[in-house]
Amino acid sequence: VNPGKMHACGHDGHMAMCLCLAVYIDDCLKQNKDSLNHNIAIVFQPGEEITNGAKSVLNSGVLQKLNLSAIFALHLMPDFEIGKIYTNANTVMAGSREVDVLFFGDSMHIAKKELKAVVLDALTAFYQAIIKNNKKNKNGFMRFGLLEGGTARNVLSDAACLKGTMRFFDKSVQNGLISYANKFAREISAKTGIKIDVNIKEGNAPVKNDSTLFFKYKNALKLQTTDALWLSDDFCFFDSLCPVLYSFLGIGKTESLHSPFFNFDEAVLTNGLNFYLGVLNMI
Repeated sequence: VNPGKMHACGHDGHMAMCLCLAVYIDDCLKQNKDSLNHNIAIVFQPGEEITNGAKSVLNSGVLQKLNLSAIFALHLMPDFEIGKIYTNANTVMAGSREVDVLFFGDSMHIAKKELKAVVLDALTAFYQAIIKNNKKNKNGFMRFGLLEGGTARNVLSDAACLKGTMRFFDKSVQNGLISYANKFAREISAKTGIKIDVNIKEGNAPVKNDSTLFFKYKNALKLQTTDALWLSDDFCFFDSLCPVLYSFLGIGKTESLHSPFFNFDEAVLTNGLNFYLGVLNMI
């Protein structure tokens, strides 16, 4: 626990709903040990936006022993009508891969009259090219949220790194984004002499729901439909085990996910619990 720090996308709410579900199941079993005739797993998984969260759960082999027939997930979502559950019968979230772009040149004082190729110039040109490509591409993008480089304000850095992510809904778009980034890196490197390395890390595939699960629960649980979101989640790995259904619990008008001011009305968690109970009642 780090005081003053949080991962503000509602994981405390997600865990609270699952804990309440666990208490409900425990009470049922205490009253009648035969009241549940199916294996039920409640997964508290770390790291849903990187690849080692769901993978670590699957690699443990625990879920495989339970012979599960379906896996459900529920994520709090701002701007969706409070208390309602949203999902769809196909792709519900984008795939993602983390991107590091490293620039290497020469360090020099800014007062030097004749400057050689400057890392910052190459970085700026690369960034502007990616932004331009994003505007042309409606099915995916590459964006950067972190810039590292430099040691002093009056010294031109000999190295810098752009760190970001890419989002896509199919493999061809993913490959196109990677190809463009590498192509432009080679071109600007040839023009400036600045060495540029584009490193694409392993990531998540798009999250795709099982259509049979969606239509089975749609009317009974009053599921609302939504288009796929640009958010990403490693829940995609669970569909190698069994059919999946990933949904969003609307929390109304709040600050956006990952804002330091993100908060929500905890009363809405009852709606999420009722969703899980509805699933149990229809098994």
